[in-house]
Amino acid sequence: MIRITRLKVAGFKNIQNQTFDFTNHNGLTLLIGNNGSGKSNVLEFISDVFKNVFAGETDFKSNFEIEWEADGNANKLKHYNGHVTEERNGQAASVNNTMDYPKRIVAIYSGESERLWSKFYKPCYDTFISNINQNQQQGALNVNTVFPRMLYLNRFYWDVALLSLLCSSSQDIQDFLRDGIGIQQVDKITFKFKERQQYANFAVSPVLHFVHMIDGKTEYTLDEFKQILDGNNIDAQQLFEYLYIAFSPKNSKIIESVKVRFNTGLFIDDMSEGLKKRLLVRAALELAGHEDTLYLLDEPDAHVHIDNKVRIIETIKQFRQHRHIFVTTHSPSVCKDVDAQSIILMNEGSPEAVNNQLEAGKKLTTDVVLINMLFTNKHLILTEGKTDIQYIQKAVSLFAANYPTLAGAVEFVELSGTDGNADLDFMSKISPVAGRKIIRLVDRDEAGLTCARTILAKPNWTKTNFTAAVDVPRMQNTKVIMLPVKAGRSNGNDFIIEDYFKEDKIRELTKNYIDSEFQGKNFKGFPAVRDKLKSEMLPAFCQEAEDADMEDFRVLLDLLENTLTA
Repeated sequence: MIRITRLKVAGFKNIQNQTFDFTNHNGLTLLIGNNGSGKSNVLEFISDVFKNVFAGETDFKSNFEIEWEADGNANKLKHYNGHVTEERNGQAASVNNTMDYPKRIVAIYSGESERLWSKFYKPCYDTFISNINQNQQQGALNVNTVFPRMLYLNRFYWDVALLSLLCSSSQDIQDFLRDGIGIQQVDKITFKFKERQQYANFAVSPVLHFVHMIDGKTEYTLDEFKQILDGNNIDAQQLFEYLYIAFSPKNSKIIESVKVRFNTGLFIDDMSEGLKKRLLVRAALELAGHEDTLYLLDEPDAHVHIDNKVRIIETIKQFRQHRHIFVTTHSPSVCKDVDAQSIILMNEGSPEAVNNQLEAGKKLTTDVVLINMLFTNKHLILTEGKTDIQYIQKAVSLFAANYPTLAGAVEFVELSGTDGNADLDFMSKISPVAGRKIIRLVDRDEAGLTCARTILAKPNWTKTNFTAAVDVPRMQNTKVIMLPVKAGRSNGNDFIIEDYFKEDKIRELTKNYIDSEFQGKNFKGFPAVRDKLKSEMLPAFCQEAEDADMEDFRVLLDLLENTLTA
């Protein structure tokens, strides 16, 4: 197992004379900060150091010291003004005291930027690929298990990752694919090979032997493909290596494409961005390296729904005991799932410790409401307006003994209207902690129906479809509730929050208001009673309401309490 413990950088981009202490990070370092803060520069610096080490060069961009532990041994590499020194366990490295360098550096970035790739991984890739050609007598294809020591994975390897995981014998991986990714069945696997004569002159190698095993046809069932692997003792890791090598040469691939069709006609391009990134991260951590590998993940949660942000970091955390994984992010939702001691805030190239996850989240956004929602341990109920909150809280206070969850474990948030797309955007930024739920509450009218249809992607639903809480697709523990009607009312008719008040009380308030306001005025001066009831009279009455006045709200409280505790 390898862990970087300390990094001292004299000057690299905006990191100037800084020291990083990773001693207590326990295998996971989360580098946070907004764009330009320097978090990605840390990954680039580590990449630059080991790119040169692996190439036997000393063209380092900075004076530095880097320390790491490997299998109980302390290693230190120093570069000052062109002079490089190596130490192992406090003594100069020698033939009998060799350095425990990482076997491999694996970097993942699935965004559009190619900076990390082009500057630090492509040179190693080009050297590796130059050995994969039919003129080489000793090259990458001649070696049993060869990867580049600087391995960069991106969106082009999604299908390779998926197929390799599908062929794993690990039940945990199969559960991940079924329950986490949603793959219920594999329809077929399709390969596109070069013509045999175009690679017939490659030297005999395990990779070429593997290609010859499968290039007799272009389509396989998963069982057929796994039978070939089992018959030749090829496990999932070897498969990943073979596919990577055969698929990687940009202009001289042996395998030009790999496509997995699943769930009756779906391909990986049909998956969400978040699911594809989870696949690639899981495959990299399982198959691209082991305990002697450093992982550098540059914003693996970029452009990903909040649920998958959380699940990506959960996947990473499963491997932290036996890897050292560096992750960059500017997402406050990721911070709340990582121990504060493992978080480093980058601020204009300078590392800063944080005291807790909440402090880390606040450094990444000024949205106070969002931060409160992210880091609260309470359930959330999202309403259309302030008076909805006032009425529900008043009813709960009157009947608190019957609704302990609503009385003590809920926060209300006003969303100011019924814009379904805006609601989805807001809810996508919130991830419920374990046991916590989010409920979007809407009126039973056309505006509420349109909002609910948008959130649930149910364009043909009517009000009668909403008789209970409905799960929001792809959002964990997030539900929509349309106001349940009180006794004597129909689900198909309009029903808004004010309809829970007694009709007699509404008539009384209306009569009193008209009597006081419609004195000595002509008809045009007749008061706008409904708007006045909503904005002033009912909120004022609610403050002094008693049990009997709020009794009809209990049908709503029952549904909310039962939903939160189910």
